[in-house]
Amino acid sequence: MPNEIIRELTKQIFHNDSSHETIGIKNVGIFLRKLSKSAPKVVYQNISSLLGFFDCEAYLLRQSMIKILANIT
Repeated sequence: MPNEIIRELTKQIFHNDSSHETIGIKNVGIFLRKLSKSAPKVVYQNISSLLGFFDCEAYLLRQSMIKILANIT
């Protein structure tokens, strides 16, 4: 189930112009950070799709990715 959620979130963020939805982006970042603390293996399995967030315009997602990587190592 978490794998499907991560895939759906990345698909929504990359295929929609979500740069104006800062609250949604912030919540996605918080969710992924909490998921990486509680289930690091699940996040690690999906890291290839999450690494694209480093190219995202929203700095909140880039910041979250750094914290996610710290949590899974």
